[in-house]
Amino acid sequence: MKLSSILQHTVTHRWKAKRQPSVEVLQAGEDFLLKRLQAICFPEEYSALSDMKQISPNSRLSKLDPLLDDKGVMRVGGRLNMSQLPEAEKHTDIIPKDMCHSSS
Repeated sequence: MKLSSILQHTVTHRWKAKRQPSVEVLQAGEDFLLKRLQAICFPEEYSALSDMKQISPNSRLSKLDPLLDDKGVMRVGGRLNMSQLPEAEKHTDIIPKDMCHSSS
């Protein structure tokens, strides 16, 4: 299940929202949860990138050439930077391995 689907379900059903949350609200919630998850699962890497420093070459993320986007979400860097692909395709979110499996 995608993070946005979980957020929509939570906002709509748990808090008994009278209308569907906007795309912007769902995106902001997804970004917030993803940043928190990354900061918890990759604390040294997230801290280094937040301070505009390089991550350790011994980090398990070093081969991904990670970067922080303008929202503070860690994304895969790399050579696609100059391509014409949309940003979300050029620089995918970094998600902890245990969180990648979906039940749907």
